[in-house]
Amino acid sequence: MEKYHRPPILPMKDGIERKMMTFILENVKQVKGLTSFITKVAGINGKWLNVSIAYDFSSERLIRIILYKAIFQGREAFMKDIEKFVDKLYEWIKEEKSINK
Repeated sequence: MEKYHRPPILPMKDGIERKMMTFILENVKQVKGLTSFITKVAGINGKWLNVSIAYDFSSERLIRIILYKAIFQGREAFMKDIEKFVDKLYEWIKEEKSINK
């Protein structure tokens, strides 16, 4: 019988994607009780929520994290966080455009 080995999931490369992922994970860590809620209810391993490493995991996990964040926080708090995220995203896009010129 053959034994299959999954390749390790590596940290994300530097760039706007890593900045976005780090921002979302930092936001999750700031809300008291949200990390344990995500690990228990959503079934996501806590290692994926590590801000310092920012693993390059699947979009399914990221969407699940955002979905359970919305459920836990409620509409008003979640919308404030999304507004902050969009503002930060446009800031990073401006930086990228000025660097690539």
